[in-house]
Formats: sequence, structure tokens, C-alpha cells
Amino acid sequence: MDRERANTSVIIPVRLFGIELSRWSQSAESAFFRGMDLVGTDCSDEDVRDAVIDAAGGNTSAIEEALTHVQDMWRESQSYATDRALRVFTAAVQRSPVPPVDSAHAEFYERERRLERLPRDVAIAELSELSPAIKRYCDDVLRKKRGRYRKFGLWRSARVELRIEKEVDGLVGPESDAHEPLLRSSITAGVVMSWIRDVTELATARTDD
Repeated sequence: MDRERANTSVIIPVRLFGIELSRWSQSAESAFFRGMDLVGTDCSDEDVRDAVIDAAGGNTSAIEEALTHVQDMWRESQSYATDRALRVFTAAVQRSPVPPVDSAHAEFYERERRLERLPRDVAIAELSELSPAIKRYCDDVLRKKRGRYRKFGLWRSARVELRIEKEVDGLVGPESDAHEPLLRSSITAGVVMSWIRDVTELATARTDD
């Protein structure tokens, strides 16, 4: 398998999963996360399908279990990532060729894929051209990073991260009122959150007491 990775792994917000891992079989969990890890790479659809099968130890029931969660994700947010995952996991269950992406969505899915692979600063700059509100919000993030949020460690709080994610959802993603289709993408929302985590060290810093 060609293991060359994209610039970034596929971004799918955890809140979209709706998953209780304690109820999964180990092989289903392995198949799900292995497949999702490869969805955003340059691996062929067939290579990703085979990796899912291998991660499940060839257990079709485990792949079916993982597929139910992929289907939930697809229903919650249709994007290039969830579309590819649905096609790949379905083929893994059926041991069949992976069907091509629907031509009606191919151009938009390629826009999502391209955005996700851009360096974060470049992606934010392009999104800011589509939406002045995104530029204002990201500029505000940088000011707060340098100000009291950074001083008191508020960026390190999971509670603050959830608040920020809610604010981002109001600007971009499926829950936003944006008119541009790319701005309503869950991939775009994930890109913005990833940039925020990068510039604030939100994901890596420990939570302050």
C-alpha cells in the first residue's frame, strides 16, 4: 500500500461521531479508526478498503458495526470525507470494488479536499476572502491569544474549547447561515478549529487547575 500521507489527516469533529467506544468490539474500533485515518490520504480507495478489512481481522460483523457509525456521520454531515468513508466501508463489508464518487458532488468534494490540505494560514486567508466574518473572528483569536486568555491559561480549558467550537459553528459548517457552500462544510469548520488549536496551543497544553 502507498502510505504517503496528505499534509493533514482528515478533519472530522469529534462531536459528529456520536460514539460510545465502550460499546464497541475491539476489532470494530480498530477498523473504524484505521479507515478514518486513511480517508484523507492519497491511498487508493481499494487500499483503504483492504486496510479496513485487515484492521478488523477479516471480521465482517466488526466492519458492519463500524459502518453503522460511518453512516451516522454521513447523515450528520455529508462531505468528501464522510462520502469516501461510506463508499469504502460499504465495499469492505461487501468485499466489492469501491464505487466512484457521485459526479454531481465531485467538484465540491474536491474543493473541500483541497482546502483541508492547504497550510492552515493559507486556508484561513482564503476563507477570509469568502467571509469577512471569519477574518474578524480569527483576528480576534490572535488578539486574545496575546492578551488575558493566554495570560490566565483559558485557552487550555476544555470548556473554553467547546465555547469556541460553538462560535465557529455559527460562522462556518452545517449549522451556519453562510450562503457559500464551502463555508457550510463540516470540513471547513474543522479547518478553522484546527487553525485555532495551532495558534493557541489549545490541543497540546495541559488544563490549568
